[in-house]
Amino acid sequence: MNKFISKLTSRKFWIAMISTFVGIAELFGAKGELVSVVVGSALALLPSLIYIITEGRIDAASAKKLAEDVEKKIDDLLGE
Repeated sequence: MNKFISKLTSRKFWIAMISTFVGIAELFGAKGELVSVVVGSALALLPSLIYIITEGRIDAASAKKLAEDVEKKIDDLLGE
């Protein structure tokens, strides 16, 4: 599952997906302006989305570690 999530947050993966979309859109005769708008929007939003997802995962891992540390400290104080 972590590999799948890693792929979804990979810039290389999304660039490949956008390139595939452009190729398919042009194959079916999409107008250049439409393709430019879609690609431009995707490339503008992609870094922000990846940053939000990545930072969320980092924050979640940090919160989990903090909770584990607090739990361990409580157990140590209670002598368990």
